[in-house]
Amino acid sequence: MNPGQLALLRSTICVVLTTHFSVQVMSKHLLCWKKAEEQKAILLIVLKAPIYAVDSYAGLLDLRGRKAFFMFLESIKESCEELEIAKFVALLSGHLNISSSKNIVPDEIG
Repeated sequence: MNPGQLALLRSTICVVLTTHFSVQVMSKHLLCWKKAEEQKAILLIVLKAPIYAVDSYAGLLDLRGRKAFFMFLESIKESCEELEIAKFVALLSGHLNISSSKNIVPDEIG
């Protein structure tokens, strides 16, 4: 087995494990659905790992002439990243009782 095949095998294992554990975490949140707004944000944040893993894995594959496919994957990744950052900031500000409309910063932060 040459180094390229070994790297691909290791990457495949990592992608499968990342996807498996992300699905486990997401399914536990879905089965114990109590705080909808928080859990929606958490689900989107957890979804980031498998999206990045699949995107990176696809970059390792030698898909010649598939520039449109890689651009599609990158656009999905970038769109999800923007949404996840927004959800993370909203989740964090909710936990810290920060109101973006009133410009109130808790004493612990300021």
